Amino acid sequence: CPESDHLTRFVFWSYSRRMPTGLPQQRDRRERLLDAAEDLFVRWGFDKTSVDDIARESGISKGAVYLEFSGKDDLLRAVLYRELARFM
Repeated sequence: CPESDHLTRFVFWSYSRRMPTGLPQQRDRRERLLDAAEDLFVRWGFDKTSVDDIARESGISKGAVYLEFSGKDDLLRAVLYRELARFM
């Protein structure tokens, strides 16, 4: 039936317009950055770890790091909060 096909396409179109695109990818990017930061902070210490090191270790561009976090201090704070949340 042509009307049901049209309705199916409309429902799919309206549903896809409301779906937040990129959110799972952003969560994945954030988790990869936190994992890399945690690993490097433990391995080399906070002072010897750079944002470049974290970006390289996570496979994410340095610019994308700054889309998620304002800097290395913000990354450390997020790593600590994440670890505290695991115990609560």
